[in-house]
Amino acid sequence: MKNPETESSAVIGFGVRAHLASELHAEGDIEVYGTIEGDIRCQSLLVGSSGRISGSVIADSVEIKGHSASEITAGHILLRDGSEARGNIGYTTITVDAGATLNATLTRIEPTATTADAAIDDPGAQAATDE
Repeated sequence: MKNPETESSAVIGFGVRAHLASELHAEGDIEVYGTIEGDIRCQSLLVGSSGRISGSVIADSVEIKGHSASEITAGHILLRDGSEARGNIGYTTITVDAGATLNATLTRIEPTATTADAAIDDPGAQAATDE
């Protein structure tokens, strides 16, 4: 288990009826177990089975167990059994488990070591990945 005093991470967990509508920028990891309507920029994103995200996501890695209706740009994307991903997805590598639902436009991007770092430092960096 990660120590929040020594690790850079955030866990977003809400009740069934609560949600967050905002932008999240983190230098570390984010775990989502509620609903986020907004933009997320981080090193690693985990959308738990009860998680739902809509907006744009820029991260080095994204693991989805819940639902995503987002524009995602990530180095590695993993869609777990029972997950659903819709939208536009830019990826370097993508893994789709049996039982996952993928209904998205996929675009392979060249690997970069600083995708999430650049997005955190410069929120306009996503435009550079779109070209």
